[in-house]
Amino acid sequence: MRSMPASLITAVSSSSQQMALAVTVQDLTTSFTTLVTSSLPGHVSAVISSDGAIVRAVIAGPAVGVIQVNTITSAATPAQWQASPVTAASGARFVAGCALAAAAGLVRLFYIRDSDSAICYVDSTNDGVSWSGEQVAAAAPAGIPYCRGICAPSPYQVLGSFATYDTALAAAAIIYGTSQSGTWSPFANSGPIDTAWGQIRGMAATTASNPIVVAGFMRVTLVTGFAAGSYLITAGKAGSWNTIQPMDPPGTGLSLEYPSVCWSGTYFYAAITLTDDGSISGAAQSRTAIWRSTDGANWSVVANLGNLFPNGASVLVVNGVFYVFDGQTVMQANTPPGALDLTLDLVTLEIVEKPNAESAATLTLSNYAGQYTGALALKSNATVTIQLGYGPDLITTHVMYIDQVRYEAVADRLDVIVDLRDCAKFLTQVSNRFVALSGKTIAQLIQYVCDQAGVTMAGIGSTPQFSQLIPCFVITPGETWDTALNRLANVYSFSYRRQGSSVIFSERLTTDASVWTYASETLGINWSRSADQSSVIRVIGAPTGNTVAFAEAIDTAQLSATGRERYRHIVERLLTTGAQCQIKAGLALREEQSRATSGSLTVALNPGLELLDIVTITDPRVGLTNQQARIEELHWHIDMNTGAYYQQLALTLP
Repeated sequence: MRSMPASLITAVSSSSQQMALAVTVQDLTTSFTTLVTSSLPGHVSAVISSDGAIVRAVIAGPAVGVIQVNTITSAATPAQWQASPVTAASGARFVAGCALAAAAGLVRLFYIRDSDSAICYVDSTNDGVSWSGEQVAAAAPAGIPYCRGICAPSPYQVLGSFATYDTALAAAAIIYGTSQSGTWSPFANSGPIDTAWGQIRGMAATTASNPIVVAGFMRVTLVTGFAAGSYLITAGKAGSWNTIQPMDPPGTGLSLEYPSVCWSGTYFYAAITLTDDGSISGAAQSRTAIWRSTDGANWSVVANLGNLFPNGASVLVVNGVFYVFDGQTVMQANTPPGALDLTLDLVTLEIVEKPNAESAATLTLSNYAGQYTGALALKSNATVTIQLGYGPDLITTHVMYIDQVRYEAVADRLDVIVDLRDCAKFLTQVSNRFVALSGKTIAQLIQYVCDQAGVTMAGIGSTPQFSQLIPCFVITPGETWDTALNRLANVYSFSYRRQGSSVIFSERLTTDASVWTYASETLGINWSRSADQSSVIRVIGAPTGNTVAFAEAIDTAQLSATGRERYRHIVERLLTTGAQCQIKAGLALREEQSRATSGSLTVALNPGLELLDIVTITDPRVGLTNQQARIEELHWHIDMNTGAYYQQLALTLP
């Protein structure tokens, strides 16, 4: 149940209170506009200096190139991005990219010298305005001279990706070195990278206190069945690698190239470019997405930028503003417009909520003066916030997103109908790749699906089914994320619902406490009992050798009361042990017991009620005394013309 102040709790039960509401719309989507264009093609690296200036380095191709640098002290000023660059280094290997890192009073630029594959650097003590002569950090590792990626978590740490052969099949080792007092330690192998990932295509690192490294990869034809992708390592050295973006099947000509990463103070952001070389599709092109993470392990997309950055892009957050750029295009995130108040024009509001599905709503607004005709605020996926209450007390009950806007004119009446869904709508997007996840718990699989859909988890239950391992879980191209979630939910019978702008996952527990009590003040009630409840449930799991895992759950009370067994047979090959089958059988039996008894209530609007809440009913008209029931569906009805405001609750046993 939502938290309500004491005065609002009292008002809900009062027959003399007047309902109050507020409805606003605001476009909070992350969108970008082009700030400036220029002509400096190549791979890019960027860093914010200790003085707050953006230092941008671009290495020109296609083979051996110079590295040119701009210093931008005011990111919002287009002319600074277009100013003539200074040359910091020459003879650099284009395919290796370059790497900038900053410390107090120092900006260091690393690159690979093409003539001998040495890791070199130049320094600037004036934010990139001028540069020192070339210095060598390390010679190329013996026998593996081909480098296609370099990055620097700090001016005193550098990583390079080296391989024996310069082919897509080459397995790269990442070497890592540090500098103390101007002397570089011997470089050590912090890999190797799994050969299934193929050739590295660019690297980048943050300069945060806990830096991470990202690397792009080429998926190769000879390797199959591995969900490789753009990966990161923690703390700037060998560690656990976590997928940011899964890769496409091998042999498609698709790769993830020349990523960048930054730390905003709150989030890690990574710009990942998917590149199609055209060898299979016939059309060479690329598209860039911006990913976000709080921990460097779980990532979700926050923006897509199309094909503007064929050589990869840098992403930085400066004074709270996003900038994504290379040497040719600079894009700036738009500042969200202020919220538009729709309250005075609201005619009707209908909301339908169900578990394990997106909630839907329809707003009808009066457009009597044409004020919403062509209104920019009513934009696809704009955020609509609904607050409900009584008198002066309002609480936020729903955060939803615009799906469709319709304009209607009947005689002299002009209306705008706005169709909405909650954040679970983003789970209805489809996966564009085959993904095979092995040895993950239910909780880990839920987290993965939510990350890929860009949906925030508000919480997950601590009951046993969420910690159960699934041997292999496959998501196929074209499958929606909610379909994948519901397949998981069918394994162990968990529920999910919206909570604000996030999704919460839980098990329905018989110990859940009642949050509200209803008596004969209800506007309508019905209560029914079905005879078709299964009393014996057998769950069949996966076979192992000559045996098959299975378990049964039996409702002895139901058998005794009816004198007849009603059998339900469940086959779930993702369950590998009798203990797992027993968990599933117990959950399935409780579901049968719950849904065998059902009812509905029509009540005055209570803004605190949520899906799956427990209410207590005492109503002699239908023979109920202190009967607890769970809200399975919740319908909200508000009509400002008639003054009607009520809820309909579909109920089952807890």
